[in-house]
Parts: sequence; C-alpha cells; structure tokens
Amino acid sequence: MSDAKKTYYIGLSMAGTVSAGTYTAGSLIELDRWLSKWQEAAENNKPIWLKALYDAGPYKKGDPVQVDPSEFPDHEVKIAALTGTSGGGVGATLYMLGLATGRLDELVRGTWQDFNIKKMLNTDDLSSMDKSVYSILNVLPIEEVISKIKTIKWDHSSRLDKIRYIADTVELYQTLTSYEAIPYSIVPYNNTAAGIFNNHYDYIRFGISKSHITGGLDSSKPYRYELKVTNGQPLILDAAWMKLVESTPATGAFP
Repeated sequence: MSDAKKTYYIGLSMAGTVSAGTYTAGSLIELDRWLSKWQEAAENNKPIWLKALYDAGPYKKGDPVQVDPSEFPDHEVKIAALTGTSGGGVGATLYMLGLATGRLDELVRGTWQDFNIKKMLNTDDLSSMDKSVYSILNVLPIEEVISKIKTIKWDHSSRLDKIRYIADTVELYQTLTSYEAIPYSIVPYNNTAAGIFNNHYDYIRFGISKSHITGGLDSSKPYRYELKVTNGQPLILDAAWMKLVESTPATGAFP
C-alpha cells in the first residue's frame, strides 16, 4: 500500500481450473462489479442504498440501508498484476481484453458459457490425414474462439483511461505448456559429456498500459511485451496483442 496516495495494489494469482473456468470467470465478473460500483459511487458523491443481509442493530434482514458519501472508504484500490495458468491464465487474458474493449461480460462470461465442449469430440480436424495428429481432442472449437477475438476493434477512445481501479501499467504473466518440450544440454565443469533434459513449461510476460506507448518486446524490461490500445484499430493488426491472444491457449491443459 502507498500511504501517500492511500492506494492498495492488488495482484491476482489464478490457478488451473480443470473444468472450473466458469467459476474463475464468475469471480472476476463479481470482483469487477464491486470495484466499478465503488468507483461509480465515489464519482457521483451521492448516497447509495444497500440491503441488510441479516438482523443487525436497528436493521432487520431485507431492510434498506443508506450509506452517505462521508462514510465511503477514501482509499484507492488498483489491480496491478494478474498471473495464471490454464483456466486462470485464460481468465486473466479475457478479463483485461474485456475491460480494454468494453466487452467484459461477452468475453469473460460468454466465452465459457457459450463454448460447446462436445465439439471437441468431432473428427473434422482429421480431414487432412497427411498432417500429424498432435491432440486427442479436436482443438478447432478453441481456434474458432481465437478467430472471433482477433476481429475485435478498439473503440475511438480508450476505455482503460476511465477505469480508476486498474493501475497505469498492469503486469500479466501466463505459464505455457509445451508438449514437444524445449531441449537443454548441460555440460558439467571439466567434462565433455553433456546431459540432456526436456523442459515442458515456460512463461510469457506482458505489460498492459493505459498510455499510448510503442508496442512490441521491450528490451529494457526482459521478455515483456508492451501492449497498447490503438483507437479504432482491429486487434489483429497489433503484433503484441496477437502474441497475447495466440499464447493464451498454450496456458491451458487441453487438449
């Protein structure tokens, strides 16, 4: 927490979900709802009404409770980092994309709820048998979601600029899975024999900024892709955002 600005910075670390990606998505939607309502109440500077959940003091369960602006918390809360693997990594990406494009409910909730997992049992991905089979399950439904996201266009004004509970720069980390693995050779000191091992995991790092910085890989911040919002431009035209969209499926355990 920064005492000078009375700001609490939040880092969200989201684990793999197996088949519970919808629950992570629901938690993100609910967290964002509360933060956005808090921002709205603070900006309007008007009393808000809540409902008592149980009997307490002069209030009975269900009674309306008025909260005056003088009672609002005067500190700030900002999401500054998101990390995730599998469903958690997918959720982190969809959350930031949803906020930046104004499609939070569509991307975070809709992506999970509208996905038909039965299509992953289809065999239309095997129509060309001259290709190697890398997956037991059909990944074409996942690629359809990716293709849809690539067509999204930014608005003509940055939506992130208006969101006070998002830090000026948000760090996003994803773990990545490589089924083919990355081979490494280790040569012991004063020994010509090399040991070989395969590493099946990796990570990728992004910096999502409210300011209009230059996108791409930032050499001053090792391995961090800088993401910018270009007003009115399709997402697919930005190489750094495409890196985020295309790396997101690699954080999942499927197929």
